[in-house]
Amino acid sequence: METQELVTLLARWLHIFSAIALVGGTVFIRFALVPALAGADGEGVDDSVSGAIYRRWTRIVMVAIAWLLITGIYNAAIMAVRYDLGPVYNALLGIKMLLAFVIFALASLLAGRSALARRLRTRERTWLNLNLLLMVVLISIASFLKQMDPPPRTASASPDSAATEME
Repeated sequence: METQELVTLLARWLHIFSAIALVGGTVFIRFALVPALAGADGEGVDDSVSGAIYRRWTRIVMVAIAWLLITGIYNAAIMAVRYDLGPVYNALLGIKMLLAFVIFALASLLAGRSALARRLRTRERTWLNLNLLLMVVLISIASFLKQMDPPPRTASASPDSAATEME
């Protein structure tokens, strides 16, 4: 396996694992943590426990977002160089990227400590539901893009061949 193929494979894995962490953590918080904390009302769960949980979750969110951005840009660049993507693929990729930024913003706000984050957490279930819905749409688009199977770029259309022809 060539070095570039190995880097591309590692980037894909990091992208998928980061998405799993972000989506899985959001599912856990929405369907396990928030109901447990709401049902605890005075039964021994104090703010220090939920604060500790959210501090750790914030770190996971930030690392996952960073890796998703880095590997997502890399993966998109590799696809653009290797394949003739076409307008439908590019439009869906653009929608996917916009959805990702909305998801990142919501996840960051819900995990944060700002006044806005505290206000959003007053309706945390609603915002988590919205973020999960957006995640499902994004994953559906990603799955569709993976199945599109765009044709490879021809040698005459690649940037390397154009540079070679000019020499």
